[in-house]
Amino acid sequence: MKKSLFIIITFSLFFSSALVAQSAEKVEEILNSENLTKGQACYLLGCLNGSVNLTDSYDIAFEKFSVLKMFKGEKAEENIRLDEFSYLLADNFNPKSLWWKASKHPHYAFRYLKKIGAFDYKKPASSNIKPDEALNLLSRFSDEFVFKQDSEGMGGKNEKK
Repeated sequence: MKKSLFIIITFSLFFSSALVAQSAEKVEEILNSENLTKGQACYLLGCLNGSVNLTDSYDIAFEKFSVLKMFKGEKAEENIRLDEFSYLLADNFNPKSLWWKASKHPHYAFRYLKKIGAFDYKKPASSNIKPDEALNLLSRFSDEFVFKQDSEGMGGKNEKK
């Protein structure tokens, strides 16, 4: 009994360390890229909110978020704009913005994040986001905002039924 329990514990530790190593490799790959892609952004947010497994590819992560109107006809390999990333953040966190809640539009998500000092006022919404900036924003807002915890996942209305 003790031997089988030892084997199970050893196997589970080995398996979990392999998952962490794979996740660390993906984060390192993301950080080494010049600009953040839509697939990478979806992977990071999906891992954070639990809708994407650590072992999933960027394409699978993008596919899970492809129900969003702004991603219709887009590809996972394309660079993500700052307003689109702001939309992903706002859609997965609960910002306190009347305009965001009323419109659910990338422009208002960007304006809200700009207003609270998430990025420089001079930065245009159409600019690409660097991977380190994205990780900084994710770490900041995962501490500052409470994740949406609804039974429908990823904000509810944006998912296919």
